[in-house]
Amino acid sequence: MAIGTISTRKNRRINATVKRRNNMAEPMRNMQYGGKTMKGRLPMHANTMKGLQHWYHALFEKVGWMALAKAKGYDYKVAPYKKSIMNLKKSIEHLMKEYTDPDRLHDLRVLHMNTMFLNKYVSKCV
Repeated sequence: MAIGTISTRKNRRINATVKRRNNMAEPMRNMQYGGKTMKGRLPMHANTMKGLQHWYHALFEKVGWMALAKAKGYDYKVAPYKKSIMNLKKSIEHLMKEYTDPDRLHDLRVLHMNTMFLNKYVSKCV
């Protein structure tokens, strides 16, 4: 066997693995949202209350880390964080249109108010 070549058995196995992975990802390739392809993600209308609350808590916990990142000049980490806050806000507003239960709507309004406060704080300080 020459230097730099791969045996045919190994090459066939690698090609079969790549084909399998491509076939599994095929249905998700066509899903479009916001002009970008979403591989392995659910569309915005699939958010749940628990998911939104978890998302908010995760963003709230990262505020301190983002302040440190901003102080050290890592702006490339802060920009996606701000965008994630705006995506959370849009998702909450979308669910507010879908739910009719007054208790759920109240919880969503409180979560929306907290997200807006977080957004103001981040835009001011971070």
